[in-house]
Amino acid sequence: MHPFIKINTLDACYFINLCLHTYFTLLGAATS
Repeated sequence: MHPFIKINTLDACYFINLCLHTYFTLLGAATS
């Protein structure tokens, strides 16, 4: 159970970082 939660947490962090990266990339493209 614990490793499953750990993997889910890592996946969530990766997903959030990916979303933030995409957001800031689009933001930079829109303002440039």
